[in-house]
Amino acid sequence: MTLQLVRPLLYLLLLLLSLPPNPGTAADQAPDPNPPMVTDPRLQQEQKKILRIQEGIRGHQEKIDQAREEEHDILAELEEMTNELREKRAGLARLQSDLDLQEQNINLLQTELQGVVADSDKLKEHLRKRLAAFYRMGSIGYMNVIFSTSSLPDLLNFQEHFRYLLRHDQEIVLRYRRQLARLTESRTTLDRGKGELLAVIVDIKNQEEEISATRQKRADLLAKVQTEKKLYEQALTAMETAAAKLTRTMEQIKAANRATENKAREDEMQSAKKRRPKPRPQGIVARKGNLPPPIRGQVTTFFGRHADGKFGISTYANGIDIKPGGKSDIQAIYEGRVVFAGKLRGYGNMIIIDHGQQYYSLVSRASTLSKAKDDQVGQGEVIGTIDEESGLLADGLHFEIRHGTTPENPLHWLDNGMLSINHR
Repeated sequence: MTLQLVRPLLYLLLLLLSLPPNPGTAADQAPDPNPPMVTDPRLQQEQKKILRIQEGIRGHQEKIDQAREEEHDILAELEEMTNELREKRAGLARLQSDLDLQEQNINLLQTELQGVVADSDKLKEHLRKRLAAFYRMGSIGYMNVIFSTSSLPDLLNFQEHFRYLLRHDQEIVLRYRRQLARLTESRTTLDRGKGELLAVIVDIKNQEEEISATRQKRADLLAKVQTEKKLYEQALTAMETAAAKLTRTMEQIKAANRATENKAREDEMQSAKKRRPKPRPQGIVARKGNLPPPIRGQVTTFFGRHADGKFGISTYANGIDIKPGGKSDIQAIYEGRVVFAGKLRGYGNMIIIDHGQQYYSLVSRASTLSKAKDDQVGQGEVIGTIDEESGLLADGLHFEIRHGTTPENPLHWLDNGMLSINHR
């Protein structure tokens, strides 16, 4: 993505190296949505690029609007889930309070039940002694009257009082039994209520966990949507900048064309006076097709248009990518002068060599550079190094050949026998 957006910078750089600047107010204006028809191939190519970028800008603006709507919907869902969680937690607090109160009641009831059981045990011991005494006394008969020191009325009166005590003890036993049954039933009811409360608490806690998990997923989705929106916005800004720079590049090309046309007319006038034989190719042109590649390796990206697009538009490669087999020295393909050496955003470490006759070679994604601007280099001289991990995606050395600002297919210039090439 960054590589495609930075390529207009390279156009501008090469234009400034090969052509005089031509500033003007028209160069800083936004591109015309309905540009006039032009016949110059380079201008046609730049106009097509601007139209593609404008289409990408419209597409990214739609994506940004869609991301904002999705962000708003997710925020509303998160607010609703937060309120629901707050209600669930408040309900849990109330149920926990009820459960604590239930526990207190059970503890009090248990204490009371233990006291009743203890009293019941004492009563049993008392009744056992009372019944034993009654048994020893037996019923009042002839022998009791004869051998007793008490009179018969006293014996009868004692027996009546003793029976009254027994009835009283029986009522106490019955009352204790009823109280024990009541407490036992209350304890059972409280235990059952406690179990129901615990079941409700567990259910609400499960609901709370489900809501929390769903809320976390929506929060993660929100973060993803916000990140995508930010990336779309950054891409939109970069594409708008690229469109503006392409427009300025077109203006410079137009100015260069006018100068070229004027020069062509002058040359035509001179050639009309004296025809000269066409000179044989010299310099780098004479070595076309036999130049050594900057490194040995596998060609992974070819020159020209590619179907897989960036920002909703197709991709056009202005050069080739060469994947080295390991750490390699980068060599100059032909003698010349270094006109740029340094970092360029989207290209990494880059070096541009002017070979004369308006021909430039460009290598980027180098691990190191060993030459500086204005250095003279010879063919095969080491200008840097590269290893397998160089580049943003470890995609190898990027190499271009340009005539002025026009990129040409590097495989038409290099000795292909020195490269590993699997044609598309």
